[in-house]
Amino acid sequence: QWAEKFLAAPPEHPFFLAAGIYRPHLPWYAPSQYFDMYPPDDITPPLIKKGDLDDVPTAGRAIAEQRRGDLELVRRAGQYQRILQAYLASVTFCDVMVGRLLDALDASPAAKNTIIVLWSDNGWHFGEKEHLHKMTLWARSTRLPLVIAAPGVTKKNTRTSRPASFMDLFPTLN
Repeated sequence: QWAEKFLAAPPEHPFFLAAGIYRPHLPWYAPSQYFDMYPPDDITPPLIKKGDLDDVPTAGRAIAEQRRGDLELVRRAGQYQRILQAYLASVTFCDVMVGRLLDALDASPAAKNTIIVLWSDNGWHFGEKEHLHKMTLWARSTRLPLVIAAPGVTKKNTRTSRPASFMDLFPTLN
């Protein structure tokens, strides 16, 4: 709400506005309407390959082992579908908040000269590689969104398949 209000009457001089959205970090809280969008019985869990750790070196197995107990606990408690529901609800809530910010910018006098940079934290594993949580170097945790839209510069529907580093954001925009 604060960012929406700011964008409705932005300063005339250049400004920097950071709007951090905490979701989908733990705890996975979101208004109940977002949970209602994902009935647990309708959620298709991620595909988990049998022997998924067979191709992982010793150091990677140690990472997975650190949180294997959490995955087993969630499954034994019959809560696996519920954590998937909570994560999806939290991600959807986050998406709606980003949409509100973009709508506020579109309606703002600053819309035509504001660079948007959107990036995210690493994603979660929900049993892949026998791991529950994040903080790995596996594909699910290293493929992160990084979106830059600059009026008059960015071409519609462009993307790169080359690796990009969040460390390069400041020098790129500076």
